[in-house]
Amino acid sequence: MARSSVNKQGEPAVARTTDQGRRWINVTPRKDLAGAKLALTPVGARKAFLVVIRPGISAIVYVTTDGGKAWMHGKRVAVRYGTGGAYLAARGKHLWLEVGNNGGPNAAAQLFTSRDGGMTWQLVSRHTLSGSGTLPGFGWLVFTSAHDGFTSTGLGNAAIYRTDDGGTTWTPVPPGHWLEIDPPQIEGEDGLAQVHLVSSPGSLTEFLRTTNGGQTWSEVLSNLTQQTPMAGDVVNAETALLADVAGDLHRTTNGGLSWQTISPGSSSKSLLQHNVIVYLSFNSERVGWAVMVARSVRLQGPQTLYLTTEGGRSWTEVAK
Repeated sequence: MARSSVNKQGEPAVARTTDQGRRWINVTPRKDLAGAKLALTPVGARKAFLVVIRPGISAIVYVTTDGGKAWMHGKRVAVRYGTGGAYLAARGKHLWLEVGNNGGPNAAAQLFTSRDGGMTWQLVSRHTLSGSGTLPGFGWLVFTSAHDGFTSTGLGNAAIYRTDDGGTTWTPVPPGHWLEIDPPQIEGEDGLAQVHLVSSPGSLTEFLRTTNGGQTWSEVLSNLTQQTPMAGDVVNAETALLADVAGDLHRTTNGGLSWQTISPGSSSKSLLQHNVIVYLSFNSERVGWAVMVARSVRLQGPQTLYLTTEGGRSWTEVAK
């Protein structure tokens, strides 16, 4: 099962699918959401958190444990920002909620924490418009324990930051700054993260690897292919996939130390020859989705969503 935050006819909503994206059901917890921003964080097959933000006013965190049939929520949180939405991370009943404005490392943001599953919240750090505060900016949140976590400064001059005190203070970790960094997958001491050098289609994609719990990171993609990397996705701390402009799909299962090219089946060979993969998202090594654009229109034409259940060897059209 998957869930997504969607927007239909100007009204924000939450949708759920149980057939790998072919059909979607609206499971929005309330109807009076005009003007609100939604941030959805699935944490299991049937559990998810939904943040409803009224920018500059308040945020409410909803939780479902039955795939969206029923929702409950905690106390309303007063927020100063929110035009950029929110990020939420969960480790059992310990939650972290970041609400901020657009603007990458210059964005103002507030970080709250909850120890009772989102019923009550306390402010732990912030980043102001003047650049003060211990929070580095406004970006994703990943926590591996009640004390250890990671964040990014968002789009533009992005870097990875680490906390060991539950989010009160943050320090940058190597290797440097990128246009954008995706949330890493970390399991024990090992982890993988995808970074981007350019935001447009055809951008260079890189992967970073850690073997010491995120204290340091190193590049692992280097010269995988002569073709331009188009899109990638990190599945877990050791596994990632990468599509290049030639239509080839590559996989690593050892943290990026080596890569293997996935040979498409006969039914999908022509599809990949005539289309370019511009977005990848996998929830396991075999099941994933790709957004493709016809090669003939130079990435500016209509996009089509495809599903694979064979790790990229074959693809089936899901939606246009």
